[in-house]
Amino acid sequence: MRVVDFNQLPRASRERFIAALRAPGYAFGGNGPVFSQVSGSGAVAGWILLLLASGGALLAFTTSHYGSPWAPRQSAGYLVAYVGLAFLGLLAVVGLIRRSIVSKALPFAPGVYLFPLDLVVARSKDLVIRPLSTLLRLQPTHHYRNGFYSYTSFDLAFEGGFGVTFTVGGREIAERQLDALRYAQRQISEALERGDMNVLAALDPFMEARVQDFRPVMEPGPVAAGLPAWTRFGWAIALGAGVVLGVPTWLVRNLVSDEAAYRDLRRYESTYSLEAYVSAGGRHADEVRTYLIPRAYLKKAKEEPKEKRVQAIEKFLKDYPNSTVEADARAALADALHGEFLSRTTVTQLREFVKTWPGAADAPAARTKIHALYQRSLADFRAHANPNDKNVVPVVEALIGWMESHESPPLEVTFHRKNAPSLAAADKLIAKGLLDDDGPARGGNAQVSSHFTQAQAVTRETAVVRALEKGFRQVFPADILPLKRGDDAKDADGSAPAIVVDYEVGWSGTTYVGRDSGRRFVGIMVRFEVGVKVPNEPRTLAFAMRVEPPESFTVDYTKWDSSFRSAMGKSYGTSPTGGPSDAQVYDVMALRAFDQLSTKMKNAFFDAETASAKGYAAAAPKKAAPKRAADDDDDDLGDDL
Repeated sequence: MRVVDFNQLPRASRERFIAALRAPGYAFGGNGPVFSQVSGSGAVAGWILLLLASGGALLAFTTSHYGSPWAPRQSAGYLVAYVGLAFLGLLAVVGLIRRSIVSKALPFAPGVYLFPLDLVVARSKDLVIRPLSTLLRLQPTHHYRNGFYSYTSFDLAFEGGFGVTFTVGGREIAERQLDALRYAQRQISEALERGDMNVLAALDPFMEARVQDFRPVMEPGPVAAGLPAWTRFGWAIALGAGVVLGVPTWLVRNLVSDEAAYRDLRRYESTYSLEAYVSAGGRHADEVRTYLIPRAYLKKAKEEPKEKRVQAIEKFLKDYPNSTVEADARAALADALHGEFLSRTTVTQLREFVKTWPGAADAPAARTKIHALYQRSLADFRAHANPNDKNVVPVVEALIGWMESHESPPLEVTFHRKNAPSLAAADKLIAKGLLDDDGPARGGNAQVSSHFTQAQAVTRETAVVRALEKGFRQVFPADILPLKRGDDAKDADGSAPAIVVDYEVGWSGTTYVGRDSGRRFVGIMVRFEVGVKVPNEPRTLAFAMRVEPPESFTVDYTKWDSSFRSAMGKSYGTSPTGGPSDAQVYDVMALRAFDQLSTKMKNAFFDAETASAKGYAAAAPKKAAPKRAADDDDDDLGDDL
């Protein structure tokens, strides 16, 4: 191998070399190289592609998450990418510049060329010439893709480990070029034997220089300019410039992106974005944390629906105490509390308001409003009070006053019951048939005591309380005067208002026989004593009554349309004889008594018109004709007693 300065070759060799590179190859009838690898448009295209790819990637990295509050600044790991991409882009620029300088400096196209005698690497004015006598191997390879021929490669290996590959597109052309190389080498051998310089001159562009053993000569003619020294260190220049440009680009990008994110945060004030910006460590994180985030959460709380607004603002004040917008939050809470106060219309709602927000500006007004509701209910009661008892209004006024001062606990209606000895006596008499004055009943005898136990009494008493409460609702809302059935085991101790009902169930001395069932029943009588007492009120409401059974009555055992009866929530079957069950018959007798008790209690409080108002008074059981009569129709089954 020898390195030869192109400018120190004989003029004839220089001109012949330039002409040979422009002429067709030996395989095509010219004296050009057999194989060529020209550094031309392909290299330029490669540098351009590298420049575009690195520039596009750098642009993508620069715009990735730009202005995002979740990632306003890129981490230091991105700095490596910025420097690397800047290096590749600048390397492409250096390559293009070097290529332009080389194309202007050399009178021939730079590349690698194979002649019959030598392999010439001509990429600068210093030509590297390797004689083919040092060629160790020439390996042609045909390449195929999907079964179809693509191209042929020629791999050349020289002494010293140097190698080069030429590619040829076309199998026939490749074979022709290989044959041309072998033929040219035979021609050279024969010309050397004959001493035919003309043949050697045609096959060897360096014949004149070779004859002079490539001794340097200085002759006019085409010359190649030298390349600037920096072109040998293009990669180092690109790397240094990549660091110089990549680092500032990363810093400036982060600064501008952070400012864009902060600008959008101030414009939209999204709580999620603000929290994300702080978590990501933005440059303005302290300002966002202390000002923007509280302001955004306060705005969000103020935009909640009215029913949730107060709680939302209170939660904000708890989560962000002493914030920069605390004054605004306090003002917003006051407005929300006033709206909450205006929406409260019942005693329960107003009490809840005062209990929940005792320090609210409207708390005194809420207490005043509660008192006004009690007074309005009292005024309504006075207009409908029982005019026949002078104690009614004072007792009820004391009752409502006590309820107001104690936040209206339920007024308990307590029952004290007992069965008279006459019930047990009646059971013994009817069991022995001693009450069969008109002969034995064909349906048998029904004992009575078992149908007036404590469990059965509770159901009837609860129905009385429901009916009485329904009447009170016309004047007193449930949160002003609620009623409930009290604990019978506890006596009223006078510490709270109470309605106490003492009653006794006994035998009336009569019996009844069902028209259809033919079953005998014992008639019952109920004595009631009722008292209404209020703490610190000397006057009371009290009355007593006795309910006797009628001469006859009807038991409807397919319909249960009485509002008072349906309040008991009971259902009955039929007796073995096909008529009403014993329980239903005795319930009808008891209901008549409790029906009259309910009516009496309502009349004790209200005037006649209010006490008998529709939906207020309980329906009384229908009284049958005194005579035993047949059923009117088969679909409405009943039994007359």
